[in-house]
Amino acid sequence: LQELKDREKQEAIAALQTETDKVEGITWYKPSTYPRYADTRSYILPYIGKNNSSTWLRLQFHYTGNNWIFFQNITIAVDGNNYYKTFGYGDVQRDNDTEVWEWVDIAPTNADIEMLEKIANSTETIVRFQGDNYYYDLTVKDSDKTAIKQVLLAYEALKTAD
Repeated sequence: LQELKDREKQEAIAALQTETDKVEGITWYKPSTYPRYADTRSYILPYIGKNNSSTWLRLQFHYTGNNWIFFQNITIAVDGNNYYKTFGYGDVQRDNDTEVWEWVDIAPTNADIEMLEKIANSTETIVRFQGDNYYYDLTVKDSDKTAIKQVLLAYEALKTAD
């Protein structure tokens, strides 16, 4: 059983894209569904950073669309159970060209990691990016749910290797 779990972890690591920052000495592990360009699509995805001494998890909530949302609140409805995240105006990064994109990149709490596990195993997850006047609802795709599972498994494997 442990052998199977170890193999799953190794497969999860192998499924991730890696990029090494030689200046900072950090290897970033991102799921294959992670968009190459910021203005491609909306998503909620975790990713991993690793250097010689530690491994850490990051989580990005990312909105892309035609209109500004200026979100500060996010509601994540996972099979009818809601989770809430609130950010200060300055915590959210924003940019645009032909599309608008707004995102926040955080160190997830244990509660966030539990929420990610629930999202990965959910029937339906809807993420609402809520601003004062506008909102956008994102339904998490099955491919992103699989990606979340892979990142969490890989994180567990890489962290125990520290």
